[in-house]
Amino acid sequence: MKSFRIKLILGLMSIAMTITCLTTTTYAWFARNKEAWTEDVDIEIENYGSLLISIDNTNFRASIDKDDLKRAIVAKAYNLDINSVSKEEAKTKFKEMKFKDVTTKDLVSFNTINEKSKTDGYYDFIEAKPTSYYSFDLYFMIDAHGPKTESFDLTFVSSKQDNNSLEEPNPLLSYIKSIPTKARVHSGFSVGDKSFNAGDAIEVDLKNAARIGVIHDSTSEGRTIYEPYLGLGSYAIEGEDGNSYDPKLNYMLRHLEAYGGGLRPLPKEDSEIYKNTQKNFDGNVSFGRFTPVNNEYNKLKITVCIWLEGYDSDYLSTVDDVNMSFRLAFSKREVAS
Repeated sequence: MKSFRIKLILGLMSIAMTITCLTTTTYAWFARNKEAWTEDVDIEIENYGSLLISIDNTNFRASIDKDDLKRAIVAKAYNLDINSVSKEEAKTKFKEMKFKDVTTKDLVSFNTINEKSKTDGYYDFIEAKPTSYYSFDLYFMIDAHGPKTESFDLTFVSSKQDNNSLEEPNPLLSYIKSIPTKARVHSGFSVGDKSFNAGDAIEVDLKNAARIGVIHDSTSEGRTIYEPYLGLGSYAIEGEDGNSYDPKLNYMLRHLEAYGGGLRPLPKEDSEIYKNTQKNFDGNVSFGRFTPVNNEYNKLKITVCIWLEGYDSDYLSTVDDVNMSFRLAFSKREVAS
């Protein structure tokens, strides 16, 4: 069984945090293996400044420990009341969760392909198990004393320093990190004007296949997907010929065809959420607004989803001992009056 190791770091940021360094290089073979991913996850949530965070909307703290975040992920995956999930139960069930290739149009329903069923030469889709991706709820409040008059948006940390410098990028930004991986092709296939033979080497980087989604209200506009790294190629959208969306340029689609079954391109009418993905973690998307009423701020809830996008070309490797590091750095941004 191949092992997929992730280091997940979520931070509520207003001052510096040490960046995790990854130093391992691994080699792999392209393979179609639905049981490719197991977990060994180190999870941290750290909080600085006046934002407090909770997994149950009751117990707000400056930070959430690893065990509590596992409780939040397990409660969502197994449809359990979070208050009924003990840390021991969460630890056991969390080990059973395995990342697999999935895709989603709404950050609520996730699908994967059914390798046993094809229609017109394309693999059919089936509902993905909730244990094949991460989803969890986070609640936020402002820990403020004295008169409360300003309104604030909840955002990811901005790419600019707090001093409003236009020159220096903020080192506290959210990120996904992984080590580029050398992989070899099992069966020959062609992508665009490139042809690959069995045994040819190709470099992939799994962070390019990772997605982070945030549900911040019930409308379609309140659902944001982040795809900060493009890599070999993005989604295969029907009828599109841009570099990011042309099915002929998608390694995943062509590689599966080499195995005797195609990946059906995304219907064009269903593709807008993908085309509108955010290409960086800048703080330009508001996840809700803290507004003072009777000298008290409201609370905010978001749902975070983390998955490996099956339509992404860079999903295509089964890798031993790969480290991926995720950081989600939240902050509050004052609303201009």
